[in-house]
Amino acid sequence: MSKYKDKDSGVALVSFNAKWVSWAHTGVAYTAFLSALVVGMSLHFHKIVKNQYYGYPDEWFPSVSATIGDRYPERSFFMVFIAITSGPRFALVALWYLLTARPGKTLPKFVAAMGIFRTLTCGGWTYVTSTDDHDWHDIFMISYLVATIPWTAGCLALSPPNAKAIKYRKYIATAFFTTIIPMVYFFIQHKIHRVAGAYTTYSFFEWSLILYDVAFDAVTALDFDTFEIIVKDVNGLSKGLNSPQQSTAVLEKEKSKATAGIANTRFLWSEFFDTTADVYHGYVFWSMLTSMSILIWYFPLWHMGISGYEAFILSTISPLFLGIKSFRIFVQRNLRLFHLLSLAGILAWKVTDPAYRLSAVGFGVSMSCLAWAATLFNESAHDTRLESKLLAWTVGLMLSSAMKFAWRTNNPIWPIMNADNGGHNSLGLGLAVLATLWFTRHVPLTSGTPTDDGKSGSSILAALGVSGLFFGLHSLLSDTSTMILWVWEGYPVRGPLSAPHGWFTMASMTAGLLTGIYRPRLVSTWTIFGAGCIGATILTRHSNWFGYYGALVVAFYFMAISVPLLTAASKNRPAITFGMGFLIYNFLVLFHVWVVAYAFVPGGPLVRERTDWIMITTMLLIGAGVFNLASRNARSHEKQQSAALNRHRKYYAFALGAINIFFLVTAYIRFPTNDYKPYHEESKVMTAGIWTIHFSLDNDMWSSEYRMRDLIKELEIDVIGLLESDLQRIIMGNRDTTQILAEELGMYVDYGPGPNKHTWGAALLSKFPIVNSTHHLLPSPVGELAPAIHATLDMYGELVDVFVFHSGQEEDPEDRRLQSEYLSKLMGSSPRPSVLLSYLVTKPLKGNYNTYVSKTSGMHDVDPSDWDRWSRAGSTLPLWLYLSSVLVSSMTVRGVTAAGPGDAGTVRTAIEAMNNFYNETTGLWDTGPWWHSGVALRAVAEYMLVTGSKEYVDMAVYTVDTQSAPLDWWPEGGGDFRADSTDDTGWWALALTSLYEVTGNSTYLDLAKIDEAYMYDYWNTTTCGGGLIWNIPTRTYHNAISNELYLELTAKLHNLIPGDTFYLSQALKEWDWFNATGMINSKGLINDGLTEDSSCVNNGQPVWSYNQGVVLAGLVELSKATGDTSYIAIARSIADAVVNDASLSPSGILTENACATADECEPNGTAFKGIFIRGLAKLNAVVDGHPYQSYIQKNAQSAYDNSRNSADFYGFSWQGPFDKGTIGRQESAVDLLLSTL
Repeated sequence: MSKYKDKDSGVALVSFNAKWVSWAHTGVAYTAFLSALVVGMSLHFHKIVKNQYYGYPDEWFPSVSATIGDRYPERSFFMVFIAITSGPRFALVALWYLLTARPGKTLPKFVAAMGIFRTLTCGGWTYVTSTDDHDWHDIFMISYLVATIPWTAGCLALSPPNAKAIKYRKYIATAFFTTIIPMVYFFIQHKIHRVAGAYTTYSFFEWSLILYDVAFDAVTALDFDTFEIIVKDVNGLSKGLNSPQQSTAVLEKEKSKATAGIANTRFLWSEFFDTTADVYHGYVFWSMLTSMSILIWYFPLWHMGISGYEAFILSTISPLFLGIKSFRIFVQRNLRLFHLLSLAGILAWKVTDPAYRLSAVGFGVSMSCLAWAATLFNESAHDTRLESKLLAWTVGLMLSSAMKFAWRTNNPIWPIMNADNGGHNSLGLGLAVLATLWFTRHVPLTSGTPTDDGKSGSSILAALGVSGLFFGLHSLLSDTSTMILWVWEGYPVRGPLSAPHGWFTMASMTAGLLTGIYRPRLVSTWTIFGAGCIGATILTRHSNWFGYYGALVVAFYFMAISVPLLTAASKNRPAITFGMGFLIYNFLVLFHVWVVAYAFVPGGPLVRERTDWIMITTMLLIGAGVFNLASRNARSHEKQQSAALNRHRKYYAFALGAINIFFLVTAYIRFPTNDYKPYHEESKVMTAGIWTIHFSLDNDMWSSEYRMRDLIKELEIDVIGLLESDLQRIIMGNRDTTQILAEELGMYVDYGPGPNKHTWGAALLSKFPIVNSTHHLLPSPVGELAPAIHATLDMYGELVDVFVFHSGQEEDPEDRRLQSEYLSKLMGSSPRPSVLLSYLVTKPLKGNYNTYVSKTSGMHDVDPSDWDRWSRAGSTLPLWLYLSSVLVSSMTVRGVTAAGPGDAGTVRTAIEAMNNFYNETTGLWDTGPWWHSGVALRAVAEYMLVTGSKEYVDMAVYTVDTQSAPLDWWPEGGGDFRADSTDDTGWWALALTSLYEVTGNSTYLDLAKIDEAYMYDYWNTTTCGGGLIWNIPTRTYHNAISNELYLELTAKLHNLIPGDTFYLSQALKEWDWFNATGMINSKGLINDGLTEDSSCVNNGQPVWSYNQGVVLAGLVELSKATGDTSYIAIARSIADAVVNDASLSPSGILTENACATADECEPNGTAFKGIFIRGLAKLNAVVDGHPYQSYIQKNAQSAYDNSRNSADFYGFSWQGPFDKGTIGRQESAVDLLLSTL
């Protein structure tokens, strides 16, 4: 009796067919999405079709996320129905498991787990929208999409023998995964190319995925039709009984075709671990091989010539020793030992000395090549085990390429990596040891005795094939970026990008490898070889997408032929096939270097720029291997595929799937946002630089990208040119520094001329969008090719041209002359503002320098007097040039110098630079605290007062209008500049009095009166005998600056208002209190304030320069108000104390010595020194003989000469050098320069 019978044989209380679970799931799921779509389109059409670039009518259909997550009530409709869907969804997964579960089968459990996981992650991205938490929304969404792959494949593999259901599943799954391709394409069109309407097309494909996803699960209704919920199985189908409608054998065959036979064998954990260990061991081999060339390159790079360490390239020819029979037998019997010894190449990162580290890697590579050749020879008599090892080798290459993609072209276990620059060497070594032990756990089945029957083909031809194959795999496929950069031609983008399009290369490699193991005879034909040659020709001769199509053919062919070709090589004498094969491979590597380094190597000019010869040689060598295969195939008969072959191929298919999923997830994470902003957007400043990066290796042979990133970020460089930046060759590890820098710093990037253009590289990174760029190879008849980039950038709405260029060698004067003429004409042809970022090889201010800086080029040197830019040899210059009288960053950059301190034009130029920080929306000068804008407004008003100019009145009026509103952080003040601290109000009140003097508008005087009254409201009547407190919310701290400002303000109000007595009495009251507090210390200097206890004595806090300056101005105003010169005498004693103090005025230049560094003065203290000089100038003006004039002039001249950059921004230290521009630094300089008038 069936155990599914009701225990009491009674009548079921509830009975319905299980197919209704599927239909309920389908109906409610569709309702959730479609109801949200209908409601959203009806209520918020224009809002939900709008994206970050376009709205209606360019975009007219919403994306799924905009529909279900952005607006009420459509979001609520969706969430209610999707919550209802969860019940049928869990039931559907459970029923599917019951239907497909078999004793001893693991796959049904795994598929059920994936079904539950998908349900939970669906809830994640549904209820956590991108608006709620963008990162977690993406994590849930990516997880859901990744889990869809095993769910779909698993459902196909486990499909019961139902022809109709299998057919629908195949059709829907095909439609689902095919739709992803155009969806990604149109998303890129929208996100990167910003094509109007592209997002609408993308949205249709996105909605299609939803429809297909739900429809795929709806097919379960055809299978659940045999279930009845109690649950009773009326046909016994869950026990695997045959369906009477159709032959099970026929249906199982259909299922096998749908799943490629992957599920026809039982899952074995031992096979899983075998595959994992083997692939990782292959990854270790490729990691060591690809790293060795980088380490070798370090030595000629730093020796500037052949160093002798190049001999380590011969490490790969160790299989030659397998020609010695006794040694070969010893290696064969001790394979585990030799594989373990090879891990010295991974352990090498622990060796700090570069020479010893290279030695360790060379030893590791030598042992690895020896051990792999012996291993393959040992397994040559057993096709299954041999193919398994070969797949480990080739899939290991793909894993290495995927890991490099994830680490942005670095490999985390390379010996140039460590914990500080992104390496994971310890983890990599630990896994390598485990993988090696597992890899070598099987005893070889044979001794690998070479055969002479001719059926294995020619050892010589096999060796030639191995050499060409290994060179092709290493030079073109060890990094998915390499061939993409071969076809790169600049902006606008007309071809693939390294991220995300690198996956297309990986997909082609995957397809090629699978084709090669399932159809080895097909890929060994001359027809397919011819197709590979055509692909190589297209890659070599063409650019952009068409050139990349050739690259995909090359990737497919190299991987397809790898297993058949290496199989034939393994069945021949290893000393010849692999020993001689690696020897010829080494010659190809040298050939590969010679074509670009021709100016530095013997015989170099003979192969100058002949990458086409390298490609032809590679294909001819592979062709020799194909000829060997064709001859071998003709003498042998193809064997039937065994169950063992199918079994291990299944696990390698899983490995390939996992690598591709990992690659796709990484590509999604790395997808460029293209929303980058310059460092000083508000002030509209552009910073630029040039850097010869020496192939991203530091002095100690470590990868230097992270340190470069940190320096560029610290310097806040918006546009930077990189020279010696082309690393996409075997000797540099097929790396790309620009990927790391661009993604970490948020910059657009132009890689420059590709690796097939035979230069050492020139690249451009920019915070500004690159509108257009072209690459140039400048005349170099003798020496190395000189690359250049001409790029047009969108800087704050203005198109500006940037040129990046590396001049030729000092030994080639004719090259350099021709290059200077070429570049001069190129720059002169530009109608736009231009900047040259270059490393020039020329005499200072002589020779070719005058070609770069000439009427033809239209360029002028930023600072011809800056000799620090020149090298010690006096012949090389990293030079910034700019076009005369052009607008850059909304300011006029002139090629002439101003008159200097004492000239009103110099002050105006500094004010113009300061106004680059002015935000016309907020009415504030950005990058500083609110009170800084009050100081800047006062400085601008005093400039107009001194010069009689009315140039900035409109700006000043707008500033007052916007800032008189209640403050966001202190609405309690009620506006009119009444802030949460008395000093902030005081700064603005003084600015208002100056603006009244300029305009005569009493509104500003009235506002100043309001502010005086507000400040006096916080005169303390309970402690310290009076005085203004500083912190209004807490009613705490009697500080110097608030009371000094009140002194100056009240005395000045008295002087501005005829017949006043009130403000004079307030000023006298303030001074009497201030002078009695002891804030003026024994040295005659003013400390920051009083203690907050009942003693109210000098707190001994820092002597800030502005505290010395404001009191000077206040005492001058008070003396003017009263006619009492004793106030001037007091002011002079304070001024003399500052001027004569060795720590405050070392060498006569004012220093904010309370700050050890400029950063410690941020953000407030950067403005202090100018405030002191302003007060000193007011005192100087009323004292006979003007005793402080020389001090003021000396400080102004020092700042002008030493702390000013080419754009008239001034730094923090007036002794120099210039550090950076901020509003505090600049308004301090304006006060300083204004004091010289």
